[in-house]
Parts: sequence; structure tokens; C-alpha cells
Amino acid sequence: MVTSELTLPPEAQAPSEPAADMQDLADMIRALMTVEERKSPVVPLGGNLFDVVLFEASPLGMAVVRELDEQQPNGCGPVIVSSEKPWLYALVPPGTSRSWTNPHGRCFGSGRLTLAPLDQFSPPGRYWLRPCQQTHLVGPRMLADALSRHRPAAPPASEVLRT
Repeated sequence: MVTSELTLPPEAQAPSEPAADMQDLADMIRALMTVEERKSPVVPLGGNLFDVVLFEASPLGMAVVRELDEQQPNGCGPVIVSSEKPWLYALVPPGTSRSWTNPHGRCFGSGRLTLAPLDQFSPPGRYWLRPCQQTHLVGPRMLADALSRHRPAAPPASEVLRT
């Protein structure tokens, strides 16, 4: 029996990195794979998913979340707590960062965010203070108004959103 080896030309071989226009899709597939493995997915901001507003995880910050629970139908919307950092992470509609001006929360529309595992509702690590729902994100106008009323601290300018 004769065996032959098939060698593909370089242009037919799979690239080691995704094409530039497919990077977002590749990132989302990786994030979905980590969700399936019950790990903390890292998702890109600035696409069509969501932006994130950081504000102080303090009694004032918790008052903001409670107020939004009362105002927004079906509750506040998704909020993550990090036990490593003193911030709440409110997931808001994509594009919010372009017009965000509230000094009591810092809005990010680019970079990457490490989400809490979908079934993590208490420490250690990141967890969902308010779980992710299919119906809505946190309303940015209501969030800005509640932040102005309760005035929690915003992250310092040196705070960069890291994974």
C-alpha cells in the first residue's frame, strides 16, 4: 500500500490569527466558549453589545442600584461587583460612552471587560449583583440621574478598565 501526504499551499492553510474584520467575531466566540466552561468571559467593549459605567461600590452606589430597581421595569439591569476593586460595573447600551458626562460614574466604550460567570451571584471574585437579563440593560439616563442624586465616587482618572 502506498501512502501519500497532502500538503496545502500557504494560502490554503488556516491563519494563526483572525483577519482584522473578523476579530470581534473571534473575540465573541472565545467569550462564549468560556461561558460554556463556567469561566469569566472577557468581552470587547465598543461593539454592539454594551458599554460599561463604573461607580463606587458603597452605600451610595447601592442606593443607586436600589433606585434603578424601583424605576426601571423588570429591575435595574445587569450590574457586576468585583471583590478585588471597589467598583460596580453597570452594563449600559452600546454608544453610551460617546455622550456620557456624569461625573459620578466613568463610562467606557472601548477596551475589554471581564464579566462574572453567568451563575456567580456572590464572592469570591466578580459576581452579578443584578443578573444579566434578555430584556434590557441599565438605562443610561436613569443611571445618570440616580448617580447625580446619590453622588457616589467615580473611579479616578488613572483607573483604566482592565480585564
